[in-house]
Amino acid sequence: MIQPRPPGCLDPPGFAATGTRIQFEGDDHWEFRGDLVCRCRVLYDANDVAVQVGAAPAPGSRGERFGVVLQRLQARSMRRRAGR
Repeated sequence: MIQPRPPGCLDPPGFAATGTRIQFEGDDHWEFRGDLVCRCRVLYDANDVAVQVGAAPAPGSRGERFGVVLQRLQARSMRRRAGR
């Protein structure tokens, strides 16, 4: 049986509670077998949540641009190692 999470607990783990309200949109996908729910998937933009709690840089910020530069360097390195 799945244990309910306490109020304020965010998934993925690692986001610390900030005491501020966040707002996000999501999508629920429910799968039933007969009258019972056998699967429920909830999709939302985790990066938007991370920005709101201060765990990721805001869009267009200097921090985001720096992150993009780092990712491009990492991708270039990975391509070189793969021989592409």
